[in-house]
Amino acid sequence: MALPEKAPSGRQIFAFKEHLKGVFLGSEERFAPVDGMRAITMLNVVLFHCLFGFTKVYDEAKNYVFVDNLPGYLNWVWQVRGSDCLFLVSGFLMGITLIREYQKNESINVMRFYKRRMMRIYPLFLVALAIYTMVDFDRNIQYLWSNLLLITNFSAEQRNIIPVGWSLAVQVQFYLISPFIVMVIFLSKHRLLLFILLLVGMQILRYVIVFTHPQLNDIPQYYYYLDLAKTRLQADLLYYNLHTRFGPFAFGLIIAYIGLTKGKEIAALTQRFPLINIAAYTLAFLLMWWASYIAIHNPADPYYQDLSELRNLNYIATNKNLFVSGFAVLVFFAIYGNRELNPIRWFVSRKFWFPITQLILPIYFFHFIFLVLAAALIFGTTDEEAIPMVSDYHIFAVFSLTVAFTFIFSVFFHVFVEKPFINMRN
Repeated sequence: MALPEKAPSGRQIFAFKEHLKGVFLGSEERFAPVDGMRAITMLNVVLFHCLFGFTKVYDEAKNYVFVDNLPGYLNWVWQVRGSDCLFLVSGFLMGITLIREYQKNESINVMRFYKRRMMRIYPLFLVALAIYTMVDFDRNIQYLWSNLLLITNFSAEQRNIIPVGWSLAVQVQFYLISPFIVMVIFLSKHRLLLFILLLVGMQILRYVIVFTHPQLNDIPQYYYYLDLAKTRLQADLLYYNLHTRFGPFAFGLIIAYIGLTKGKEIAALTQRFPLINIAAYTLAFLLMWWASYIAIHNPADPYYQDLSELRNLNYIATNKNLFVSGFAVLVFFAIYGNRELNPIRWFVSRKFWFPITQLILPIYFFHFIFLVLAAALIFGTTDEEAIPMVSDYHIFAVFSLTVAFTFIFSVFFHVFVEKPFINMRN
């Protein structure tokens, strides 16, 4: 009979020097391409929040000027793809973990899975929640209970205390159901049919929600960047809920299943026929471009010149799942495709991405604080009225300082809070 694994000692749990080294030294057991994609996605999230933050500084007239003067190469940032990509990678990694366990044991220890997820997330989350609560205690205290339970998206009256708290709630809710999804899939004789029904069902649901709420599609999308009430409406109906954001998680589970059951065969095939990789990447980029070519933040974009409600409905209902379908192909072939002729894999597997991935949770939680600090330093003021029209230089200066400050701060919280509890969960 196999002996149980020995629990880590206190010295191992609180080995702060080792934790610090671990920020910069990757493990051979990790999916290096996934680390790179998570890091790039996280930087995209920070850059988007920089741009979005500037729209909240100006009135509507100045916003139009700001948006119109932005260079075209920043259009993709406004597509708000960061959470989609993070959800897909989360679905993939959870799928790998759960499918491997089921293949090995023909069962899943659900409570152990929950414990490991909570020990990974909650310690740092509670620290972040305490910090953000104190920023506006009188307002935030009424929302504290729903934030602690990660169910703010269950009530329109509740609000997130941590700006990205909604996405953590969505991920945790996915963690709660993911073991049962994997078990149902493996108990079925028609797994492919289940996956197809899952993808079709989640797309139909988005259509139903948009169709039954005409206020979502009877105005141009750029209004959502200018009007807080419209931003909240779209967020509450389409953005903050697991059932409307399930697409990326589902695609992540699917590529995890294909990778674990057919990954070796596909890798051998792409080694023999390298053009398969090229075709796959071409398809991936075409799907992502097709979902993102519209400059949705800019009223001057040709999309808005002859806009119909039907076209707007189709865009709102399909663009996210269309994008993540392309991103799923990109992730899959970066991991399982031809290794020699694979520039995407080479780029996202570089070791310099790893520290950002290691610190992804504290960076996600705390970058808002340092975004404000960086903007104050660059503009030399905290008076919104005194901030001039923002240039490319301002955008990237604020972004760079935000990343640098947040990275340093995140190292501290990773070493002294996050990593000890990761060790302790063993």
